[in-house]
Amino acid sequence: MNSRNIATKAILNRLFATVLTLFAFIPSVMGYDMFRVLDNRMGLPDNTVNCIAQDHEGFIWMGTWNGLCLYDGFTFISFRHNPADPSSIIDNNIHRTLVTRFGVYAVTGKGLEYYSFAEGRFFRCTTGKGHPFKSSM
Repeated sequence: MNSRNIATKAILNRLFATVLTLFAFIPSVMGYDMFRVLDNRMGLPDNTVNCIAQDHEGFIWMGTWNGLCLYDGFTFISFRHNPADPSSIIDNNIHRTLVTRFGVYAVTGKGLEYYSFAEGRFFRCTTGKGHPFKSSM
């Protein structure tokens, strides 16, 4: 290669690096983040999220080791077991969730739970004989 080709290649490399750097800063200059980290400092009950589902209203439901969590895009509402409240979720360790139009099913370490949107409370899902459904997870 002659010196002219080397100089041209160096200029193109610098130009490419400059353009790439500018594109990396465009989202922050425009005032929005590409990604937002959601963790326990923001209200998530646990940093380990086992499952995520979105309901028909656009809310995000997350199952963690420390409760079921509803995220509206700004704040978290956590649902945890409360021994004094029989309508609270039976266990904090949420393995899976299934969101329907009327509520959320949560597979916990102690059985299957259903959260009713209309009633704002949890119900134990049992077999026809009154025994709770158990998770094999």
